[in-house]
Amino acid sequence: DTGNVAVLPTRRMTTPAWIAVAATIAIVAVFGFRMQDALVSQSLADEIAARKGWRLVLVAGPSSSGKTTFTKRLCVQLRVLGLRPIAISMDNYYVDRVDTPKHPDGSYNFESLDALDAALFNDHVHRLIRGETVETPRYSFTRGARTEETVPMQLAEHDVLITEGIH
Repeated sequence: DTGNVAVLPTRRMTTPAWIAVAATIAIVAVFGFRMQDALVSQSLADEIAARKGWRLVLVAGPSSSGKTTFTKRLCVQLRVLGLRPIAISMDNYYVDRVDTPKHPDGSYNFESLDALDAALFNDHVHRLIRGETVETPRYSFTRGARTEETVPMQLAEHDVLITEGIH
């Protein structure tokens, strides 16, 4: 449905960023442009602020596309507009390395959905949207496992949850 898709062109982008809009969700997909372009994050922040009630922004793109940098910039822009963004990274929801699926050649397939603890991630997102406090995990890529440290998160009524990850 193209009525729910907006294109935010900027002078430096070579390919558009598509934003699919639902009642309370914005999805930002990245297709081969510089995600860290400040104009994109500013345009999206303006759109989120204008559409009061958005609770969830999903930022996705291929590995090394600048998702984390883009998310940080978007958070700054949202704070400037008086909103309180809470960022959560899917990187912290990877399963332990021993449980990570492998490619036929034996290398780890970190881009497989089975590489993530999707059930825990979904549970945390749903609970955060309901205003509950969750203990979010921290993943150590060096150890290939979650750390014992968790970070408590809670969304207030008008906060915006921003998730970023390759899926």
